Amino acid sequence: MKPKLLLLGHTGKLGQALNEAFCKSYAVTGLNRGDFDASAGDDRLIRRLDELKPAVIVNAVVFTGLDACEREPARALAVNTLFPKTLAGYAGRTGCVLVHISSEAVFPDAAAGQTFVESSAPRPINIYGFTKFGADCFVSSEAPCHYIVRLPMLFGETVQPTQFVEKMAARILAGEPELKVATDCWTTPSYTRDLAAAVCAMLVSKKPFGLYHLTNAGEVSLYDLISELVKILQRDVRVLPVAHAAFTSLAVKNLRPILASEKIPPLRPWPEALRAYGESLLKASAAPEVQPLPARLPTSLDEDLRAGNAVHPPATLARSDCGLGSAAGGLKKGRSP
Repeated sequence: MKPKLLLLGHTGKLGQALNEAFCKSYAVTGLNRGDFDASAGDDRLIRRLDELKPAVIVNAVVFTGLDACEREPARALAVNTLFPKTLAGYAGRTGCVLVHISSEAVFPDAAAGQTFVESSAPRPINIYGFTKFGADCFVSSEAPCHYIVRLPMLFGETVQPTQFVEKMAARILAGEPELKVATDCWTTPSYTRDLAAAVCAMLVSKKPFGLYHLTNAGEVSLYDLISELVKILQRDVRVLPVAHAAFTSLAVKNLRPILASEKIPPLRPWPEALRAYGESLLKASAAPEVQPLPARLPTSLDEDLRAGNAVHPPATLARSDCGLGSAAGGLKKGRSP
């Protein structure tokens, strides 16, 4: 029998990839904002934890968006710091494994040629980064059996293109004539499917508990990243180089939070991963439209429709074999990565 794994934030961009990876080795149950409120100390989640008794909890819930966190710091603190603290306390009491997804945003800007590894001292420069570092501290101190996995900027398949690379991809595929992209923002961009497979392998191989930085290999400016994506998607779109200051922002932006690891090797180079992502988008855009669903659906899905929850296309519905719950989206404003 497969061990039980509870995946929180299973309908977000990273959550979908994690679900696909974990289903091969675990009996996965997915919960999201339709099942509990991560910002309010919701007792429903603790009850579900007590009922399910998972061997592993994976937390991919996040309130993201630098400006959104500046506007709603209390909500950012509740979701990004205090919610993981609750999970860490539960894991500490029960002995289950907690996998917490963290971020490059816990670091300031690196100098040219510098990288941040697991032993580097965090120094967040905005509320989002501060709340993510707070969670790292609570998880490491309260959950003995933990993996904290810091990730960089992500790209990957998603139902709702709400984050940078996916928004750019949607605009490229829509044929917008030009895009303005910052040349002075750098990252180690990483593919959700690659990261999810690596996190799963970390669990299955029983790597030592602790903190890990996980990325695809290589660093790049956002301008060069999107320019490469335009080539892959084969669209006639001009990418115009601008400074990040051309875009107004409430938050202080992380311009060069370059992650590296002193514990594990990087994944395949980001251009290879980006090509795989782009080819996936091209394949999806060329696919015929999904036929309307029948008027009468299986009971659980029918109830989702009556409740107004989102219904995934057939490829996603197949994941019900993994024991996933309702298919509502991520957190309002802040979403699962």
